[in-house]
Amino acid sequence: MGVLELYLNLAYENKLRFGMQLNGVWWFIILLVVVVILYIFAKYRQGSQTDNKSIKKTATLKQNGPLVKLHNKLKNKDADFNYYLRDNHILVSQTKNGDQQKIAMITLDKNKAAEVRKLGEVSVLNFDHQPTAQRVKQMIKELV
Repeated sequence: MGVLELYLNLAYENKLRFGMQLNGVWWFIILLVVVVILYIFAKYRQGSQTDNKSIKKTATLKQNGPLVKLHNKLKNKDADFNYYLRDNHILVSQTKNGDQQKIAMITLDKNKAAEVRKLGEVSVLNFDHQPTAQRVKQMIKELV
């Protein structure tokens, strides 16, 4: 019985000594686990938000069908300028001396009158109906 009593006394002393205290290593492990959980949660949320943005962008482009059609006509027939389709406009740029310069933005808005206005250094060509590709190219060449 002497060995059993000695073992129980040692176990009891260790429980009293380390049972209610957390030393620095345990605090570090707890902090590390919390940070890993938060990181995984953030990555999970980021992935779901990216999916929602891509769905929204696709829906916007489908709604703006005339703008997509105009973009396809312009980029297929003109190699002098670069045409980039955005949500509500087409961005027109030209490469000069290795630098890409924005020249114009093309918008289709039935609520506004057809006009040409400046937005900083870039001209904005607004049309109230879908223009022909030749008309747009002619207007862009006049701007340059």
